[in-house]
This record gives sequence, structure tokens and C-alpha cells, in this order.
Amino acid sequence: MNGNAKLWLFPAALLVVAGIVSFVAQIAILPGDVEASDWKAPAEYVLEHIGPNDVINVQPNWTDDPYPYLTEVGDRIARQDKPLAEDTWSRERIWLLVETERIDEALELMPFEAAETKSFGDVSVVRIDVPENPPVTYELLPNLDGAKVTRTKGDKVVERCTNWNKRNEAWYCGRPDRWVYVGREFVDLGGDPHQCIWAHPPPDQKKVRVVFPDVPLQETFRLRAGLNQRGARSKRATDLHYRVSVGEKWSQQKTIPARETSWEPIDFDTSEMAGQTADVTVEVWAESIFDRFFCFNGWVLQTSSD
Repeated sequence: MNGNAKLWLFPAALLVVAGIVSFVAQIAILPGDVEASDWKAPAEYVLEHIGPNDVINVQPNWTDDPYPYLTEVGDRIARQDKPLAEDTWSRERIWLLVETERIDEALELMPFEAAETKSFGDVSVVRIDVPENPPVTYELLPNLDGAKVTRTKGDKVVERCTNWNKRNEAWYCGRPDRWVYVGREFVDLGGDPHQCIWAHPPPDQKKVRVVFPDVPLQETFRLRAGLNQRGARSKRATDLHYRVSVGEKWSQQKTIPARETSWEPIDFDTSEMAGQTADVTVEVWAESIFDRFFCFNGWVLQTSSD
């Protein structure tokens, strides 16, 4: 072997050594050195105490080890990195299954404070009680069946979408369409799955307008919206635009870049109309409708909070 070859091999050898050291550090030093069987007892404890309106969250979010022990309550697992108050306000409790060394950082991700912690060695269970007086007083999604859905061009209504499918919880403009409708979905937005209102923009430069009549206001109205991961990866996508209006007093328009997914909030201070009602309107449109998989939801909050 000549000298030049040795010079090229030396950096490669260093990379291999560095990789081995990194791997050893992860399994021997860093948090996360937990066996799959360590989740069994904590999971059984949760199964023993969980109520019908409770939800389970696992941290770190990327581990799959607890789930074989939770198959009988799979419909009550919130597989989110950061559960939001808007996601959990209608529940009674959150059962947090967490690696013990990660409790502090996991609790920073939770929407409410811990009520009780029980340790099972390397894994702990934290019970988080949803406040009896939760911050959310009204949500758009459960009231979708009472919304008015139209398609507009300019300021003119060109089509009224009156076909409500109760089974799918969706509004269709004429015949049911696989993509272009307004209805309930469970979509990955901004890195976490969320229940939301799917509102794919219609073709021919039209807008879809969704009006929720007589929404009872409190201190804050919050809307979250975004494109799902598949839409954000599309190579033929264009920017998407949406506008949310609360009554005739508040309105804000935003553009979501073609390749971005998010679930960021827009907050309106509606305290001056607390106790009164107003229509909430969401309009959505895009230059090209390819893969514009848009979803939104909105909440009335008693207080403005993260």
C-alpha cells in the first residue's frame, strides 16, 4: 500500500472510531437505556387505572416499546411529541408513560401540570388531570355539521355545498370527491397528528368558504392551520392562502409556502365581545390545487395561553 492510500484511509478510520464511540455513548451514558420489558409494569398500571375519557402519551415519542402492552386501549393513545391544550381539553386525564430520566423535559411538553408520579425504576407514570374548568369553551370541528360551505370566485358565490355526509362527517359540493371536500380528518401537521377540518381548495381559481354561525366568544379565538406532510413534500405544489375572520371586526390572511407544514396559531383578542356571538369564516385558495392538503381547526379560549 502506498503512502497516499494510507493518508486517505486514516480519516476514514477516524470516522469509524467516532461512530463507535457515539453509539457506545448513546447506549451506555445518555438517557434512553431502557429495555422493552421495562415498560410492562407501568403499562399494566395505566391499564388498571385509565378511565373511558382518558388519553395516554408516551415519551420519548419515538419509542415503540410500550405499545405491545397497550393494545386494548390503542384508540386512546395520543402519539404526539407535544400534546396541546386544544387536543386534550375534552379529556379527563393524561397518563404520561415516560423514561424516568426524561420526566422533567417531558413535563415541559405537556399542556397541564402533573398531579401524581409513580416510579417503576427506569420508567415512570405521571397522571395529569385536565382542569375541571378547561381553557377551551368551544371548538369548530364538533360543530362542522352546522357550518355553511360555499365556493366563491371574487366576491361572488358560485356554488353552495349542501351535501352533508353524516358517516364521513364531510361537506361535498355535488358528488363526493376523494380530495376536494370539507370534513373531519386526522392529519400530521407540523410534526404531530391532529384532529382537524380538511379543506382542500377547489379548482379554477375558486375559494372554498366555511362559515360557522353564532360562535359564542370569550377572551380569545384561536385558529390553527397547515398543510400535511405529503402536501409539503409535493414537487408540483404552489403557495396556499387562507383568511380567517371573526365577525366583521377581526380578520387575518396568511400564506403557507408550498413546501412547509405547520400548526401555528393565529390568536384574536375577542375580550370586548366576550359573552356575545359572531360568525367565524375561513376561506382557502391556491394558484394550483395539486396536493394542497390543507387542514384547520379553531377554538374559543377563556384565556390566551400557549
